[in-house]
Amino acid sequence: MLGFALEWPDAPDWRLVRRDAVRIMLGKCPNATPAAQLGPHNWFAYLDTDSVDKLHAELAAKNAVILQTPADKSYGMRELVIATPDGHRIVFGQQITKR
Repeated sequence: MLGFALEWPDAPDWRLVRRDAVRIMLGKCPNATPAAQLGPHNWFAYLDTDSVDKLHAELAAKNAVILQTPADKSYGMRELVIATPDGHRIVFGQQITKR
């Protein structure tokens, strides 16, 4: 749904995915507390993007779980927050000029 391609399909506990210049290593932790139960501690990643709004349109069209639509923050970022199926939050940010 996020447009990443799987690069390590045969690894036993880890997967490497890529989208453009972004690579993310994902691990399997069967004995850890599920992300959905971690509340505000379930943040997984903060990724910079050139267009939060364009990415939002792409992900919304794919029915992604969107926790926060694009919003300008006081610290100069425009952010979009989504959730993975297991409950991790991923934030996509785009730098904006302060008003």
